[in-house]
Amino acid sequence: MQLFNKLKTYAIVFRRLLQKQVAIESIKQNPKMLIRTLREKGVQIDDDVFLFSPETLKIDVTRPSLVTIHGGGTFLHTNFTILTHDYATLNFLNKYKEFVPNSGRVVIGNNVWFG
Repeated sequence: MQLFNKLKTYAIVFRRLLQKQVAIESIKQNPKMLIRTLREKGVQIDDDVFLFSPETLKIDVTRPSLVTIHGGGTFLHTNFTILTHDYATLNFLNKYKEFVPNSGRVVIGNNVWFG
């Protein structure tokens, strides 16, 4: 029962963090406004990053300090997603009955095209 309560607490916290992701459609329609909002949330993003279809871009802002996007020819295209976490930890929970949180830094350099 204690494990269930712990997992339930993690799920509630995680859901709240995901709800904080940039999802306001008016912001996502305007690339400059989206870049400004991402910066306000803590994402490091250069001015000369080009966002195609910003309304379909998904950047995990649950740990915004882990995301760095450099400019200079960097293009993020339609339906591109950046995550700083992994759902593979559910395998540990199912097999070993332990929750192992994990996350990692995402750094996108210059002259990169995604999409």
